[in-house]
Amino acid sequence: MHADLDFATLDPARARAAIPRWLAGHITNSAAAERVEAELVALFSRWSDAQVAAQVDCVAHASMGEHARDAEPTCRLVSRTWAHHIALPGDVTGLSHLRQAAAAGPTLVLCNHLSYIDTTGTDAILHRSGASDLADRLVALAGPKVYDSVFRSYATSCLNTLPTPQSSAVTGASRSEMRALLRRALASIRSAAELMAEGRILLLYAEGTRSRTGRLQPFLKAVARYLDVPDLRVVPMASWGSERIMPIGGEQITPAPMHLHIAPSFAVAECDGVRGALSRGWTAIAEHLPDSHAPLPDTEPLR
Repeated sequence: MHADLDFATLDPARARAAIPRWLAGHITNSAAAERVEAELVALFSRWSDAQVAAQVDCVAHASMGEHARDAEPTCRLVSRTWAHHIALPGDVTGLSHLRQAAAAGPTLVLCNHLSYIDTTGTDAILHRSGASDLADRLVALAGPKVYDSVFRSYATSCLNTLPTPQSSAVTGASRSEMRALLRRALASIRSAAELMAEGRILLLYAEGTRSRTGRLQPFLKAVARYLDVPDLRVVPMASWGSERIMPIGGEQITPAPMHLHIAPSFAVAECDGVRGALSRGWTAIAEHLPDSHAPLPDTEPLR
């Protein structure tokens, strides 16, 4: 069982051994854990004290914030090295659909959500599939729960993220808290539009939370606001396997195949408004999921 790690107390010399050992300690397969630790120790040995210190500082001070954050460079390399042994090769189809959409203009990827490891796995799979340029442009919407533990904070520091308020946070909120949540939500939507206009690719888990059943759940109607961008193209992406790697309720990691099926993109302008586009994306994802993850009959696309 892994122990937690206090990044605030790490100097570069300790970090070079402690971080690889800590990350490997999350892996249930001992052989995979040993390979990961050895590769990460070798990786850390190539970096200067300043580079290691920058990584430690980034994780030690990771917080929700209100602005988009780019991946810390050394963290990203650690993540892709580590995830190579975690998100094992599975079926990956339709990369050309994502590349064509990204070349055409503002692009948003709609995906189902099964695990906290989803974005880490997607980044690693794109990198491994020769699409590092697309992975580097990917920005995932991230709620406050990704900072609930040191491990998740580290994983988030490895990725490009844009904060968004948790949809369930409005429950029991006071009027002033509601106003603050609304302000943050609108700021997130504006930032997302700006990022996509600059050529970044937004990754949106429109269910709003991880599926507890593994099956595709309805999308939140409110997230349709992220699709209200001129000339936006939507890329539906069906993903599965991550729920076996990092199941809900824990932070232990079991290596398993992760699959990505990317459907052809479509223009929001072709749809009946942004909610029509959101519904069309949901249907495309449902069609690309295996029976075990497809929505139950009569599930509505939006809620």
